[in-house]
Amino acid sequence: MTGLKRSDSIQISELTCRKDAKLTEITSLQNILSPIRRAPLEILSEIFELSCLPKDGVFRAACKVMRHSLILTAVCAAWRKAAHSTPRIWSTICLVINDNNKGLEKDWVVDWIIRSQSFPLDLYLDFRAVDDDLAHRTLEHILHSCERIRLFDLVGYAQTFLPLYRLPCSSLPLLEEVSLDLEYNNNDDDSFPTFSRLLPNTKVFLGSPKLQHVKIWEPWFSSSMLEVLTIPAGQLTSLQITFLSYPDYDLSQSVYVDVLSSCQNLNDLQFIHEDFQEPCIGFSSKLSITLPLLRSLHVSCMKFAGDGASNLLHCLTAPLLEDLTLCWAGQDLHNLSIDVTSFQNRSATARLLSLTVEFRFAPARELFAENLVAILGFFPTINSLSLRTSYVLSLDIDITHYSEPWFTPNQVTSFLLNSQNSISQSNILRT
Repeated sequence: MTGLKRSDSIQISELTCRKDAKLTEITSLQNILSPIRRAPLEILSEIFELSCLPKDGVFRAACKVMRHSLILTAVCAAWRKAAHSTPRIWSTICLVINDNNKGLEKDWVVDWIIRSQSFPLDLYLDFRAVDDDLAHRTLEHILHSCERIRLFDLVGYAQTFLPLYRLPCSSLPLLEEVSLDLEYNNNDDDSFPTFSRLLPNTKVFLGSPKLQHVKIWEPWFSSSMLEVLTIPAGQLTSLQITFLSYPDYDLSQSVYVDVLSSCQNLNDLQFIHEDFQEPCIGFSSKLSITLPLLRSLHVSCMKFAGDGASNLLHCLTAPLLEDLTLCWAGQDLHNLSIDVTSFQNRSATARLLSLTVEFRFAPARELFAENLVAILGFFPTINSLSLRTSYVLSLDIDITHYSEPWFTPNQVTSFLLNSQNSISQSNILRT
């Protein structure tokens, strides 16, 4: 009897194993018959590329697109083969090196770039949380393929990217876009150095015939990054210079005048100050800078220190300008009206179509209508007006919980009607 039970148990065990094997076979066949398995490689590659895009469509170093690419290779052998055959998902490197991934090896970077095949490389690198030695090694591995780099978006300390600065000027023939957000790692003293103390004069970007878009975040140095970094200003179509802290040097005597004067093909210019609490030395009202092809301008309107100081608008001539954004951050509204008048007198043929006024502070109510109308009076051709409040902190009061808005759409419409401007109410936006 015991032997019979043992025999039955063995048979049940064998049948169970055979059942499990058949279920595994059925599952495998179901996977083969799955619609995604029948999709052509071209369609599957397109799906992979879309799945690796950032949700907001904006690439940055912190994006998880590299993690998404690796997940695709771990699903199954077929997907791994398809992913490795899709070079576009390997052509973008978004990398933040920190304590969690300091163990990155050379082979990882090399394999990633090999999978991108011959596609141009877009690099978004944030090396702020890593020592210079590891950053240099990682960057050197990447720069072995420097002739394929299309975009550089670099965040870190100024000294971190020394291997890049030391390249010959002919090393980046495919480069189209550069974004530099460099900081100063001050471990020794409290002084703010010049860039020339930290970096060698570099012309690595000067030999890039396709470079047209440059973004620079100027930190709290006592000189501009452009003093040691030569860019091909004459071929640029887009330039953004953002001051993270107020510059303590005379902009009229700085490298910006020479750079802007050389940007004769510029279509889009952004000259922005993020630190609006301190007065800026500004530009001399005697300067004259002409940008004959400029169509879009974003300029900050700061408080200025010293007599005769003004914002860029005062000394700029742009006869083809169509889109103007004025970021008001404390400049005397009467002086701003003078700057606008000077600009319009210089650019007499300008036909501005869109005007945006962005307020960092709430201007005095009694001055708002008068000066807004004065500014609009110089641009009778605009058909779109946008008034924005990006910050709600006044110079001396916090209006975050202010019970009454300092202007309403109806007030704005009344101001415009009084100014005899041709803007329709439907084109007035307040965001």
